[in-house]
Amino acid sequence: MIEVLEAASDHPSDGNAPTVRTVMVALRKLENTSTEPQIFFVELTWKEYALLQRLHLLDHRRQVKELHAAAAAG
Repeated sequence: MIEVLEAASDHPSDGNAPTVRTVMVALRKLENTSTEPQIFFVELTWKEYALLQRLHLLDHRRQVKELHAAAAAG
């Protein structure tokens, strides 16, 4: 896997490279301090998709840590 990633080009694709159609959900803060989801579709290159998956994992890890901390305090 590392060899594949190291061999990948950092330059933008020629437009013919495969993409992944992805559903993005972002939370938007409202004026009353509540949040609401914004849902949209995007076409991502493989690097963008990989980065998105990594950020998704890190967000879930943060949520689990917060739940553990809340459970320990409660």
